[in-house]
Amino acid sequence: MSLPLFSTYRQGENRVTATLLAVLQRLSLPNIELILGALVGDTGFSLVTFQNQVKGDGSVPDAEIKPGRSVVIETKTTKNAIQDGQQIQTHLQSAATDGFLVVLTPDDNQPSVVYELAQHDKRIVWSSFDTLDGAIDAILNNSEEPPFETEAFLLRELHALLEQEHLLSLPPIVAVIAGGIWGWPMYRGLGVYRCTVGRRMRPLVPGKDRVAFYADGQIKPLVPIVKSVIEEINLEDPDWARIKKQQGLEDGDLDFAKQCVAELQKQIKAAPTQWASDFIGPFKLVFLSAPEDPETKPLDKAIKNDKKSESGRTVAFTQGTRYVTLESLQEVGSESNPLTSTVEHLNS
Repeated sequence: MSLPLFSTYRQGENRVTATLLAVLQRLSLPNIELILGALVGDTGFSLVTFQNQVKGDGSVPDAEIKPGRSVVIETKTTKNAIQDGQQIQTHLQSAATDGFLVVLTPDDNQPSVVYELAQHDKRIVWSSFDTLDGAIDAILNNSEEPPFETEAFLLRELHALLEQEHLLSLPPIVAVIAGGIWGWPMYRGLGVYRCTVGRRMRPLVPGKDRVAFYADGQIKPLVPIVKSVIEEINLEDPDWARIKKQQGLEDGDLDFAKQCVAELQKQIKAAPTQWASDFIGPFKLVFLSAPEDPETKPLDKAIKNDKKSESGRTVAFTQGTRYVTLESLQEVGSESNPLTSTVEHLNS
């Protein structure tokens, strides 16, 4: 029976693992072996071996088909999630003597616990989601043996899931947000960006990604860094248990989010007539470095919008969100007449 492609699991680890297995189940054998081989670090990995003229006891069969090496996968969807080896050692009981136990995590480097265990049992292998994504990319860009159309679709969807779950080490981005009415003034006043729950946009990684605001026909010359993101919150009654579970936040990240919310509540209370009506009901919050914060990158100049329609009429640079690099903004912002048409855009 085929596994459902779109997992119904709520827990992040189960959801990601189930989707990975469902996609693998629908790929051709060579592509399955390529992905699993990348995870175990074995380019000669095979699930099935084929051999002609096999010599046996007193006979020579024409051919033999037999299973190759097996793979057991233990998935973690948060960094630094492996603090002891008890679970890994338990999983080893399910691994064949000549198979692999792959510990798949989003860590930048191999967890020390996994490294120590692997010194004593070569079946234990650590791999990252970046490695998995690299194997996906290799299949999608194989011009000599391109994947079937259905395979390509499934692999792109798997990549999108890995990106959505914050499992990849993506390059830093700047989300240029349309903020003319309240976005830019709210950032200057409160150091925060508020939007509707479930707004379609790339995941923003705290400490790495940034936000810029498009308002008054220009990209404003302040590019703050993302400090914390809360996907859904009601300021009048924050449900921290739900927020922690929904976003898979570590205790330290949750504590920092609580500090950010407490400071925001304090600022709103100090100026209720100015801000209170903007924070009614549940919404998404992106906490940003303040305008005067050293982490906020200033541009030399605001970047004037010169985007035009086919008829020649000036149109907004963005009515939602566009993605660029900080380097591109800084380079264009240093020109004598900076224009949005020279800003390098990233794929949405």
